[in-house]
Amino acid sequence: LTPAQQAIVDHYDNSIAYTDHVLAEVIERVAATRARAVVVYAPDHGENLFDLPARRLGHGGPTLTRHEVEIPLIAWYSPAFRAERPDRVAALERNRRQPASADDLFFALADLLDAGFEGMDPQLSLFSPTFAPRPREVLTVDGAVVSYDCLRDPQPDCEGSQVRVASLR
Repeated sequence: LTPAQQAIVDHYDNSIAYTDHVLAEVIERVAATRARAVVVYAPDHGENLFDLPARRLGHGGPTLTRHEVEIPLIAWYSPAFRAERPDRVAALERNRRQPASADDLFFALADLLDAGFEGMDPQLSLFSPTFAPRPREVLTVDGAVVSYDCLRDPQPDCEGSQVRVASLR
């Protein structure tokens, strides 16, 4: 990386460190209440930081990379929540390596809150013992819907799914 590129990466790393600090503060304050609580965090997108092979910067360009679309999900449970809802904690532990989509976060949060509504599907919640992975899709900046799973592992039946998408490998 050039010195200017490294400075950008350093600034980004500092922003992530600050996000970690803020999350730790939120968790500390929630923990101090001793309430039955869960803190969930998921960013809306990732970022290209001059990663190989394209050495791109930012997100939302005409092609996608895994750095833009792979995001973490962080969940912290209070001791009271763990004691009262061991089923939810166990379900997330079981499902934590399952392929999931940020599209399903609404269902996961509703499930955590035991919020029933018409159309609620526990199979879309990582916090449910009935979670069932489904094909994941990514919306491009020009409105195209692309199969994320085809990007990760191209198969013959993925024909047409890789238009203007960089390899995620």
